[in-house]
Amino acid sequence: MVTKKDVCETLKSLGVKNGDILLFHSSLKSFGQTENGADTIIDGALEAVGEDGTLVAPTLLTKSFYVAYDIFDKNTSPCEVGLIPETMRKRPNALRSDQATHSVSAIGKMAEFLTNSHSTSKPRKFPYGDYAFSHGSPWQKMYDLNAKVVMMGAPYDTITFRHFVEAIYSEKIIDSVKDENVREQLRARLVTYDTITEYKDIVRQTGNPASTDLIRFQFGTKESQTLDPSICKTAYCGSSLFTVFNCKDYVDGMLNDIEANPEKYYNAHIVEFISKVKSL
Repeated sequence: MVTKKDVCETLKSLGVKNGDILLFHSSLKSFGQTENGADTIIDGALEAVGEDGTLVAPTLLTKSFYVAYDIFDKNTSPCEVGLIPETMRKRPNALRSDQATHSVSAIGKMAEFLTNSHSTSKPRKFPYGDYAFSHGSPWQKMYDLNAKVVMMGAPYDTITFRHFVEAIYSEKIIDSVKDENVREQLRARLVTYDTITEYKDIVRQTGNPASTDLIRFQFGTKESQTLDPSICKTAYCGSSLFTVFNCKDYVDGMLNDIEANPEKYYNAHIVEFISKVKSL
C-alpha cells in the first residue's frame, strides 16, 4: 500500500527538495494499491517540494486535440492525460494556464507565474498551436527556472518537453537564416494547427512526406523517445518506477545531440530540409 510518506520520501531520495518546481508525468495504475488514490500521489509530491515549491501537472487535451480550440475552457475542460493530473486540476488551489492543447495546472509558490501569459506572449509556430510552447509558456518558464521532472511509471515517450525541444529547434533553424524574406517563406511552409489535417491527408494519400511543400518539423524516430540515463536518478515507489531529471539537462542535451546527429531524431526529408536551410 503506497502512502503519501512513501511518495515524499522517494522523491526526496531522488534529489527533490523544498523550493523545487516539479513537473510530473504519471500512471496511477503503475503504483499498485495506494492509500487514497490519486490524492496520495499529489499530497506526497506537494510535501516533497514544500511550502516554497511548486507542483506542476500537464493538463493536455489529447483525445480532443482536433477540436481543442473550439471546446477548451481552462476552468472546466478535463485534462486527458490521466487521473492524477485531472485530480490535481480540480483542486481549489490549482491554477491552470489558458492554452488549449498543452496547458498545465500548478499548485504552490510559483503557480501564478508559471500559468499566466501562456497564450499572450511571443508565439512559436508549431503543429499543436503557435502558443503551445510560446516564449511565455509554462514550458519555457520551467526550462528557464530549471524545473525538475519526474516520470511516475509513465513511459518516456510522454515527456512533453520533447515537443518543447521540437518547437525551439525549428525556430532556431529558421531564425538562423539572414534574409528576412526567406525566413518568412520558410515559416509559411511549417505545419501549423490549422494545416496539420491537410498535411496528414496528403501524406496518407501519397505515402511521401516530400510530396507537399508543407514541413512538419517534428521528430520521427524511436530514438527521439529515449532518455539519457546519465542525467537521471531512479527509484521505485511501490511498483512505480520514478525517474527524476532536470529539464535543462534534458533539453540542452537533446539540442546539442540534434545539432550533431539530426538523423537520430528526424526522418530523411526533415534532415534534408535542415541541411538546405543551414546552407542559405
